[in-house]
Amino acid sequence: MAAETSPYTVTIPDGKSYVLIILNEPMTREMTIKYLDEIKILGKELLKPRFLFDARKAPNVRSTLNDYEIYDFSEVFGFRGARIGVIVKPGDRSYDFTDTVARNAGYDHRLFTNELAAMEWIES
Repeated sequence: MAAETSPYTVTIPDGKSYVLIILNEPMTREMTIKYLDEIKILGKELLKPRFLFDARKAPNVRSTLNDYEIYDFSEVFGFRGARIGVIVKPGDRSYDFTDTVARNAGYDHRLFTNELAAMEWIES
C-alpha cells in the first residue's frame, strides 16, 4: 500500500534562512488557511522573513476573489515586505494574478520556473 502524501510540508531547510513550503496538491483557499499558522511560527524564527513555495505540483485553483483575500491574509500573516518566491511549472500561469495581488499588498513576490534561480534570489 502506498504511503499517503501530505498536501504540503513546511520547514526551514538545514543551514538556510527561509521557510520552504512544498505544495503537493492544487492550491486552494482551504489549504492556504491550513498552512498559514505553520508558516507564521517558522517565519518568526528568521531574522528576515523569507518564504519559498514549491508549487510545481500545485496549480492555483483559487478563484480571483480568493486571490484578493491575500490583502486580508496580509493582516493576519504579517511580515509586510517579506520576500516570497513561488516556483511553478513552465507554462503555469495560474499564479500570475496572485503575484500581482501579493506585490500590491506589499510583499516582495516573484515567480520562478527555475529552482536554483529561486533559491539564489530568496537567499540574496
